[in-house]
Amino acid sequence: MLSTSEDAEIIQRLRGKFTVVYAAGAGYKILCTVDRLVASYVLSRSNTFKWDTCAPHAILLAMGGGIVDFCQAVEATRHGQSTDEVATNCQLCYNRANDGYPMEAVERWSNNGGVVAYCNTDVLANVLAALASTTD
Repeated sequence: MLSTSEDAEIIQRLRGKFTVVYAAGAGYKILCTVDRLVASYVLSRSNTFKWDTCAPHAILLAMGGGIVDFCQAVEATRHGQSTDEVATNCQLCYNRANDGYPMEAVERWSNNGGVVAYCNTDVLANVLAALASTTD
């Protein structure tokens, strides 16, 4: 599941392996992942906030899924980390603000690397394989 404003390259990469559907609202898209209406929600931008993701993230973790930082997860995959390592090391963190100054107060609590919500690690592996592949 994606936003209609998602980057064209991301859409193209995911269409190679998945049926892509679009919807509005970050919370709604994550809940669609919780409800297993979709396998994953991908957002490459930093336009969600920690308050949008914290509760459904807890549910996904309890169900065997999770929400990882898009940029960190793709980069870790490109550097050879296993899906299990990515799933452990790249989960969103809620107990500290983003680093970097000057930064507006609200930006300090954004999911500034984007998000990948997933229902299980097999789905995460497939999503990251599509996103981390290089075309060079």
